[in-house]
This record gives sequence, C-alpha cells and structure tokens, in this order.
Amino acid sequence: MQESLKVFLFISIIFFTGFILRADTVNLHHFNASEKDYLTDFQGLPYMYDADCYYNYRVTLNYFKNGHLGDKYNGKFRWNIYSYYPEGRPANYPPFIAWLAVFFYNFLALFVNITLYEACFWLPAIIAPFTGIMLFLLMRNHVDDISAFIAGILVVTTPIYFSRTVAGFFDTDMLNVLIPLIIVLFFHGGIRTENLFKKYIKCILAAVFLLLFSLTWNGWAFIFIIIVLTSLIYVIVLKGSDKSSTPFIQFFAVFILFSILFIGMLKLFGAGIYLNFPNTSLFLKSNFNNNWPNANLSVSELSKPSFIEFVWFLGGLNIGFGILGVIVVVLNLLSAKLKDKSDLFFYLLMSVWLFVGLISYSMSIRFGIISFIPLVAFSSISINKIIGTVFKLKNNFIRIFILFLIISSLFVISVAQTQVFKLRPAVNDDFVDAAAFINKTFSSPPVLVMDWSYGHYFTSEGIPVLMDGGCLTPQRNYWISRALSTDNETLSKNILIMLSCSGDIPIEMLYKRTGNISLTATILNEILSMDKKDAKSILMEKYGMNPNFSNQLLNFTHPYPKKRIVILTGDHEIKSGYWNFYYGYWNFAKSQPQKFVYSEGEITSTNDTLKHYSNNMSLDLKKRFASWNGKRPYEVILVYKNHKDEFRVYNESNLVFIVFMEKNRALVVDKKSKNSLFIKISVLNEGTEHFKRIYANGHVSLWELR
Repeated sequence: MQESLKVFLFISIIFFTGFILRADTVNLHHFNASEKDYLTDFQGLPYMYDADCYYNYRVTLNYFKNGHLGDKYNGKFRWNIYSYYPEGRPANYPPFIAWLAVFFYNFLALFVNITLYEACFWLPAIIAPFTGIMLFLLMRNHVDDISAFIAGILVVTTPIYFSRTVAGFFDTDMLNVLIPLIIVLFFHGGIRTENLFKKYIKCILAAVFLLLFSLTWNGWAFIFIIIVLTSLIYVIVLKGSDKSSTPFIQFFAVFILFSILFIGMLKLFGAGIYLNFPNTSLFLKSNFNNNWPNANLSVSELSKPSFIEFVWFLGGLNIGFGILGVIVVVLNLLSAKLKDKSDLFFYLLMSVWLFVGLISYSMSIRFGIISFIPLVAFSSISINKIIGTVFKLKNNFIRIFILFLIISSLFVISVAQTQVFKLRPAVNDDFVDAAAFINKTFSSPPVLVMDWSYGHYFTSEGIPVLMDGGCLTPQRNYWISRALSTDNETLSKNILIMLSCSGDIPIEMLYKRTGNISLTATILNEILSMDKKDAKSILMEKYGMNPNFSNQLLNFTHPYPKKRIVILTGDHEIKSGYWNFYYGYWNFAKSQPQKFVYSEGEITSTNDTLKHYSNNMSLDLKKRFASWNGKRPYEVILVYKNHKDEFRVYNESNLVFIVFMEKNRALVVDKKSKNSLFIKISVLNEGTEHFKRIYANGHVSLWELR
C-alpha cells in the first residue's frame, strides 16, 4: 500500500508539473497587454502556435461533422477541396489525432460547456505529461524510484518537447513520443515477464500500439526499425554468450508477425479510414517532381540545427547527465554488472534509439522530437548512480540534505528552462481579420495566393489556396515564385490565372509532350507572357505543336472565364522573400538559381543620421549615402508609414536599398528584383497595372487581380 501511494504521488507530480507549465503558456507572459490582445482570439485563448495545428483542427472538425477527414466524399474518395486548389488533394492524413480529439471533446462535453476547438486547444497540455509518466514506469525497472521520477520530470520539461506540446500546439508531437514509449514498455515488459500468457499478451499489445502509431504519424516506422535493429544485435550478443536466444527469438517473431498482420490488414482493408486515394496525377510521382527545384529547402523545420539549437532543444541537463549515463552503462557492460538479460536489451535499445535519433536530429530539426527520450533515460541512470552513492553516506541528516538538494535543484532547473520560451502564435488578429473580410466580401471565396506556411489557417476558414504546408509540390512552388519574382507583370498575371483555373494540368500536358522539364518551363514562360492568339502561333511555328494539341493546351493556360484571385501580403514576407527569387529565378539547365541579390537585415545601431544593419548595410541620412558590403547602391528608397523618399547614389550600380524607417529594417535587392511583383506589392505596398489593393489592416494587405 505504501509503495502504491509513493508511485501515485510521483505520477501525480509528474503529470501536474507537465500540465501546469503547459497550461500557463496561455498567459503569454513574454508579451505586453496590447501584444497579448493582438495574439489572442475572441475567447481569450492564444491563436494556435503552428499552421499545422489549424490543419489538424480542420480534419478533426471534418471527422466530427462528416464522419471522415475530408471536406467532401464522392462515394469513393475523401477529398480536401481547399488545399492545393483547384485539384485539391486526398484526405489521407493519419486519423488518430482526430479520433482522439473528438473522443476527448465528447467526454468533456458531458461535464462542461466546451467547443471542439477548445478541446483541441487543451488536448496537448493534457496528453504530453503522460509521456513523462510512461518513462517513469519504464525506468523503475532499472533505477530507483527517485531517479525514475526525475526522468519523468526531465521529459515533461525538455525544451523541444515542451515547446511543441503546450496548450494550443495541436499537432501529433504529443503522441509521437508517448506511443513509442508505450510500445517499448509493453515489448520490454514482455521480455521481463516469465509467465508465458502475460508475456505474449504484452507482445501483442506492443504490436497493437504500433498499429495505433501508424495511424498517428507517417514517421511511425522509426520505433519499429529501432526495435528490429536492437533485437538483431541482442540475438547476436546472446549467441556469443551462454544464454539461450531461443525464447527471445520466439517472442520477437510473434511481435513481427502480429505487427505485419495488423498493419497489413490496415493497408488491405483500412482504405476507408485514410489510405484510400488515387495516384494518377503527376504531382504524386517522383520522376516528375525531382526535376523541379527542391521546395523543401524553404521549410525551416527540415533544416539542419545549428550547434546552439542542437544543444538547447535537447536540454543541457539531458546532455550532461545523459553522457554520464552512457559512461555508466558502458562500465556496467564491461564489468557485466547487469541485474538480468532484460537490462542488456534495454541498454541496447536506448543506445540504438540514441544513435538513430541524434543522427536524424543532426540532419533536420524536425527529428529532435524523437531523440531526447534515450538521453533522458541515460540521464536517469547516471542520477541513479549519484543517488546510490549518497545513500551510502552514514550520516542520516547529510544524506537527506544532499538528496533534497539534488532533487530540488534538478526540478527547479528543469522548470526554469521552460520559462525562457517566447512562444508566438502562428497567426494574429491581422490574419484573422483578413480571412473574415474575404468571407464577408466575396459570395464565393476567391483563390488565395500567399506564403504557403500560412495556408492551413485560411483553408480552415473555408478559403481555397494554391498551396499550403500539406502539399508543397516543387512545380507549384516554382510557378508561384515565378509569378512573384518576375518583372513581367503579364507573365505574373497569366501564371496565377493558369494555376487558379487549371492547376497542374497544362504543366503535366506539356511535360508529357516534351518529356523535358526545362523545355516545359521554357515554353510555358514564353506563352504565358503573351495573349492566347500569339501564344498559339509560338506553339505551332516555334515548337512544332499541332493545332489540336495547341488549342487544348491554351484552353488551360489561358482559360476563360477566369477565377477571382487575391494575393495576401504582409511584413512577414520581407524576411522570407528570398525564396521567391531563389525558386523564381531557377535555371533548369544548371539546376541552380540565376544570380540575384536579396539581403534583409535589422538595425543594430543608430543615431540621428547614421544607421547600421545586421546585413552589413549602412546608411548616412545626412550625407545621403549608403553602402552594403562596401558596394554603393543605384538608389535608396526610404519607406515611411505614409510616404516614400528616394535618392540616387551611384548610377553604375545594380543594387537598390530599401529602408523601412519605422520598422528599423533594411533590404538590399538588385534592379531586376526591385521591379518584381513581389517587391512592388509585398515590400513597397504599391498598386500595379493588374493588381489593386482591396484591404489593408495592420501588417496584412489583400490585392485582387483586376
């Protein structure tokens, strides 16, 4: 009874520590009152922290209303009609997060008045602490309860996990560590169990949760691979010892059998859940995609972490004590100080997991979420060693004091590292008001062109977008970037009309005809720079296309009637605008962009007349002089709130400096880029021949094709 009470107490502390810290983030402590108001919705909750959260909410709402994840179901396919407009895309998203959220909502609705959105908002803060509890239960098999408890606290406060599982971060991250730990808990528990019935029940449960994980995250196979690799190594080690490997091989074979059986049955019969989608479009085929510029280069979470990011997100405590734990394990293995053979399997499992996790994390920030658990486990082992040494002290007062000091210090430091995060919601009042304006102004929502990273929010409001984070195809990314980066506004206009009305159809048609991506891009760039009549002449006379094919293609490239098209721009694009030119200036022959200049910086020092910026640009207002990396500009454009001021510096230069006086930012571009649609409407906020501003509020503007 006393032991159960102690375990319950530890579990309660782990849960409430994780929950309270996550729930407290809704107060937005790092922002002042006006900023808080700007970043919270009408319910007083912060907007969700990532665009993907809004997609998860949308599929959850679809499941709640429609019984499936799609916006529409035609009797055969469940379809997402607002994303990747006009084609849409299959609603083949792993459904478990939607199932869980709807169940959670229905349960809460029995007791309190709550909306589905609120249930989704709070779910991560409730689910994530259970990950700490699972590791606590797992580590109790190998360390004392205090060390296992500290492991649980370290899990719920690890920076990378904490930052992606706060209230309002409605994404699968809360489950992407929890479910693998449950799988390991059952698999490892089965190895430790002598009773054959209980052993194989745990084995089958591990396979069941692997099935559940496959319905949660597309990266589910990582834990399966880790278990398989560990098991193979474990069998080899057993073969080299005096211990029989047969019982484990039988156990492992049952796990593999049931895992294949369950997941195989899902693939065969689970199409109705989420695996049912057609594979007819070229945008799903790699031989077509691979020849376009890689769209994933602009995805920040797929970039490699810097050294500081690598260390910070894993947590200094985890890394420090984790390294000590690895040393302790190595020494134990060398001295054969193992309680039983399941300890060996556990050490091997955590070692393989750590190796796979850190290698993956070093290649992409996104995979940091799968790498910290083994570090925490090894940390618990080293802390257990330290606590074991303390327990050997004869003086009871000193022993208790040192234990209290260790536990309290680790607890305080763990909690403190969660308080430095300045988590900022993905959207704000400006985006919300812009979406409300679109839905109020247009009887039928226009096609929205925008930075893809905000697409999920607008599709959640029922507004179709050309591209979002759910379908970042390289050819669509290229053509949108091409429209924004070119100084030929006719080309810009016609590209957006083509994409909004015909999608990828003309691109695929021409590629099938030419078999060459570079030639396809060249022809489309040429014919989209002119009207339909001239384009037909070019297709037939220059490229030898027959009249029938030319007419079919032009019906898609120059469609009529046209759809209403709106471009959303904002201050956020000044920093990310580089990618419009990187992709839009792509040279297919050389597989790299043409040379261009795009350098953005923030002010680092200033006085009345002299200003310096982080991109090595300096400006002397008194002398009317500026330089960037020692180079003078052709002209400087000073952008104020209500007017602009321009002055020439050096006629032979190819550079243009744009300085945002109130925003303390500066941008260096080349002359050609300065005349692009992007610079005109997104940076300088100027109307053009074909695009007029229909809405402006705060940091966001809407431009409609005339």
